Amino acid sequence: MRTVANIFFGSLALLVITTAAHADYVSRTYSFDLSDALPYGESFGSAMIEAYDGVGPGGGGLAAGQLRMTFHAAPLPIYGPVDSSFGIQQLGFNSKLDIKDAQIQLPAGWKVRNDRFMGGFGKFRWQAYGDPSVLGGPLAITIDGLGADATVESFLVESRTSTGDWPLFGSVYFASRIGGFDLNNDFFDLSSHVAGTSVLTTFLPEELGPTSEPPAQTPEPASCILALCGAGAFVGWRRYRQFTSPV
Repeated sequence: MRTVANIFFGSLALLVITTAAHADYVSRTYSFDLSDALPYGESFGSAMIEAYDGVGPGGGGLAAGQLRMTFHAAPLPIYGPVDSSFGIQQLGFNSKLDIKDAQIQLPAGWKVRNDRFMGGFGKFRWQAYGDPSVLGGPLAITIDGLGADATVESFLVESRTSTGDWPLFGSVYFASRIGGFDLNNDFFDLSSHVAGTSVLTTFLPEELGPTSEPPAQTPEPASCILALCGAGAFVGWRRYRQFTSPV
């Protein structure tokens, strides 16, 4: 009888915890706080990654097996006046998955190409490019048909150079070329620059730029409930062992 109970409680805890680790709609947000031309310390924009693998409650309007990346460029005072074309002109990203170009949904007029370099932040497997003035808001890219691989982690792949080395301005998950301004002063003469997310610079010397820890995963409430159930099953199993073990 004791063996049956051990198997029951152990299996229940394992099942619930495993399900909670791969369940529900998940969203994470990163900041573009590195630049190939402008001083660090600014947030040049943001990258929000949403994913739903089809397990548990959905969210964000995503279908099962979909992932959406939404990128925003901030019109900072450092740029001076910006024009109607201000925004993201190119966006580089990587993935652990073998994605086909046909799976990538882009805004009208935008295109995608492969294996492109982004301003000293290394090489990216995919680069979306187009005119930001036709967007009418942030750049949104949706990827279909990922099944159970529709997770944020599947798209958190650090950039490298073509030889696999650390890029000049840092290894990042995402890089965006931001344009639509005319910065011309004693220090800068720019009409665009490339900004990157600094989530992988935690071990760099301080003089190379700011540091940032990856944000915690934010699951929907159902994941929390599943995790609590798993913890309860584990506690129940431990208490059962306490009362049934010989003294």
